[in-house]
Amino acid sequence: MSVMKKAGKILFLPLTLLNKLIPKKAHNVLFYSNLGFRDNVKAMYDHMITEGYNREFNITVSTDEFERYQNSAPENVKFVSLKKGIVPFLFSKYVFYSFGKYPIKPARDQKVVNLWHGMPLKRIGRLEAGHERDKQNYFTDVIATSPFFAEVMKKAFGAENKQVILTSQPRCDDMFKETKKPDSFSDYSKVIFWLPTFSNSSRLNKNDNVHYDEVNPYDVTFLERVNEALKKQNMLLVIKPHPMDDADLSKIPFSNLFYVTDDDILKKGYSLYSFLSHTDALITDFSSIYFDFLMLNRPIAFAGLDFEEYRKNRGFVVDDVSELMPGCHIDCEEEFLDFLKSVSRGEDNYKEKREECNAFVNSFAGGGCERVLKHMGLTKNGGKLK
Repeated sequence: MSVMKKAGKILFLPLTLLNKLIPKKAHNVLFYSNLGFRDNVKAMYDHMITEGYNREFNITVSTDEFERYQNSAPENVKFVSLKKGIVPFLFSKYVFYSFGKYPIKPARDQKVVNLWHGMPLKRIGRLEAGHERDKQNYFTDVIATSPFFAEVMKKAFGAENKQVILTSQPRCDDMFKETKKPDSFSDYSKVIFWLPTFSNSSRLNKNDNVHYDEVNPYDVTFLERVNEALKKQNMLLVIKPHPMDDADLSKIPFSNLFYVTDDDILKKGYSLYSFLSHTDALITDFSSIYFDFLMLNRPIAFAGLDFEEYRKNRGFVVDDVSELMPGCHIDCEEEFLDFLKSVSRGEDNYKEKREECNAFVNSFAGGGCERVLKHMGLTKNGGKLK
């Protein structure tokens, strides 16, 4: 842990004591996110707004993107900076977070839920080398999508059995909602989504030492050849880099492939997961999103990374990671192009393996938001906030 982080946690110690003394307001809800307002915490917020919870609850969103939302906030909702979110935290009975947290221990009459941002294949929290003794448990509850991941999340955050909520992730609810197919997909026989994992981020000052060889989502020469293959098969490839990554994106306009960002998807009226529901196959590497995509039981390919290199640098939550990766493993351009052809032809040799893996990592399909709210006792009474 850096000196700055250690100092920050020391400065928060008096707030843990203060938090125990301040009575919580039953109609106050806080959402916290310090790396953009997105993922599970955004999905939970969207669900509560759609269902009209803001008519009965005061909702505060503390995020580094507060300026983007504060002028269009719904009734009884405030968007504030991360610093200004501390006071609402101290008075809120219900708190959600996915990215970052206030290192303040919850009071007895408070429910603080760690929604995290995906079930991990890569080591996180106390499972990462050098972080084994870090204090991570600043919540009353943490979500996990299966008994297997319950054990992983307990070890990663130093949590107890009673703190684990077994549920699907809130962000996955959108995969099971009826939405119109994006207009940009309509002219193609098949659409494939490529989501590379996190590599390097100057914003986070973090580098996972990811190195691409032949199969590189940012190499123009490689993409030109891929684009030609896509044209022949009338297919579309959509590439979405990790939102925190420093990836150098090509400015060359391709006919059958393009890059998207989270903002691009939102501007089209979709969430990442409603967008994902309209794709026919997924290409990724070690991104946890494929655990979610397993629920749709569509082809998955794992491309571009060296297992042993990544194991040495970041590491995995299991010894034999290939057992949790049911799909073809692509090491070269020829294998990548073969996967495109197999999707085009409707060939699928991993259906049963995906089903087995899905049963192991996902105990539920959809309904995550309501399941978490019910567990918390956060329910509407059909009235209006006074």
